[in-house]
Amino acid sequence: MLRALAFALLAPIAAQAACPDTTVLACTVAGGTKVLEVCLAGSDVSYSFGPASGPAEMALATRLGPGVYSPSTDQGRYKYQGLRISNASHAYESWFAYDSLDPQAAVEAGVHVMDDDRVVETALCDPGSITFDFTGLGPATEATGYCWDDSSYDWAEVCD
Repeated sequence: MLRALAFALLAPIAAQAACPDTTVLACTVAGGTKVLEVCLAGSDVSYSFGPASGPAEMALATRLGPGVYSPSTDQGRYKYQGLRISNASHAYESWFAYDSLDPQAAVEAGVHVMDDDRVVETALCDPGSITFDFTGLGPATEATGYCWDDSSYDWAEVCD
């Protein structure tokens, strides 16, 4: 509990700093004027977005669990993974996507700002600035006691 509280309190202070553990997604936005960064530390994830120099406009942190990380379902040619952190009625879904059948296709990434489940704004990462590694999110979510439930397409305490 104390560790989670300390993480939540420190996240806004270090919002534009390099991730302390694992960078899940990092890129520049709007021609390099903004920075998007998502970090993983144990089972906690943090999100920050704001000016390339200066404090973040938005910095949030949460523990992995249901509704937070959506792994690729490996159906179809386009792969998409997302990480959603909520703040009141808004959620910030950081994502990356690619065409699995076209090795020349560029990876795309960004953040969808959502009001309930409706996208109200999207910020796309600048091409060539994207760093991503979502591989640790599944094991980190499992470490919190959840398993992936294929029937609901979400994390659950008990899976079939």
